Amino acid sequence: MVFKMTYDQRNLANINKLANNTKKAALQWYQYCSEQEIDLLIYETTRTLEDQARNYRSGASQTMRSYHLVGQALDFVPVKDRKTIWNGFGSPKNKKAIAKAKQLRSTWGGDWTTLVDKVHLQYEYRGYGTDPFGSGQEAVTVPSPINVGSKTIMNIQETVNSRYGTGLKMDGKYGPATKKALIKGFQTELNKQYKAGLTVDGIWGPKTKAIVRVVKKGARGNITYILQSTLYLGGFDPRGIDGIFGTNTEMSVKSYQRSKNLTQDGMAGRNTWAKLFE
Repeated sequence: MVFKMTYDQRNLANINKLANNTKKAALQWYQYCSEQEIDLLIYETTRTLEDQARNYRSGASQTMRSYHLVGQALDFVPVKDRKTIWNGFGSPKNKKAIAKAKQLRSTWGGDWTTLVDKVHLQYEYRGYGTDPFGSGQEAVTVPSPINVGSKTIMNIQETVNSRYGTGLKMDGKYGPATKKALIKGFQTELNKQYKAGLTVDGIWGPKTKAIVRVVKKGARGNITYILQSTLYLGGFDPRGIDGIFGTNTEMSVKSYQRSKNLTQDGMAGRNTWAKLFE
């Protein structure tokens, strides 16, 4: 008898809601799981901005930049004997399913350290919101926290104010003033660490570009905090803004570099900083 998943029709209907390249990868993964007789329920793919805002307010999500909003994520749960097994991710079969998803360039939420989310797979493609739908070649419009406010952005604004006296309005909205304040913080740190003699003006000019140093995995401190904040504000959530350059930050940098056609080395060098601040 040919194996068929318990929720096959629902699974395929949800996969068909995904953006083009994410859908292609999800179908490859789904076919593999079917061939291996790994039964799954894909219970959610795309999500509305209203749904995400509700999750954010309840604490179920820590960001308004969910990959569900842009059709680049799915949530699934193992199934056994026609029943969902929410603690079944550690079984040999489901470990194989997760390994295959990662082989297909998906990120698994079970690998995250700040908010472990074992049901979650996301396909970053060329970055957040870069995967088009249907026959169109343009990426989807990315929902911005400027429309809904963000506690994370308010925390960034508060931290930048306290460290650098930038006088930002703590409104949870990412705009030119917040970007300029982060550049000021970056310039201040370069002056402290390298005696760069930069004018702290929040302008990403030739003198600031020339003094940039590479920041990579293992780095700690305010420059790493600024890097993580800037990545988050650009839609590449490092899953923690703590000034510690760990695996999640490295993955976020690589995703950002891929979206900008930069060398994907996971290190923030001159070209990466230039794209982040330009």
